[in-house]
Amino acid sequence: GPNDPVQRIIDLAIENPAADYVVCDSDGKYKGLVAGHDLQTALMAREALPLMIVSEIMRADLPTIESDMTLDVVLAKFAQHEVASLAVVDDAGKVTGVITRASLMRMYQKTLDQSA
Repeated sequence: GPNDPVQRIIDLAIENPAADYVVCDSDGKYKGLVAGHDLQTALMAREALPLMIVSEIMRADLPTIESDMTLDVVLAKFAQHEVASLAVVDDAGKVTGVITRASLMRMYQKTLDQSA
């Protein structure tokens, strides 16, 4: 969650390397995203690290994706933000998954191939 120590994400990153990490509250509702490059930056400040909490490096300004959104809407959201991933949420705001820019590009390519 937002109040967890940053070390918790670092431990997670060692076990499950991912580009970005979604932050939820105790109910599983979306709170923000820690981008991989922001985590790298935090790692450089080693002496401050034990005191850092997730909310200090998480980005709460990113849009979320809903499963009924069209491909062009999702592409537009990625175009507005320099991130590798965005969280997918349900109607209640609970995180159901993550969509990456790479997987989105593959989907987009498939759509183009089918229409050609």
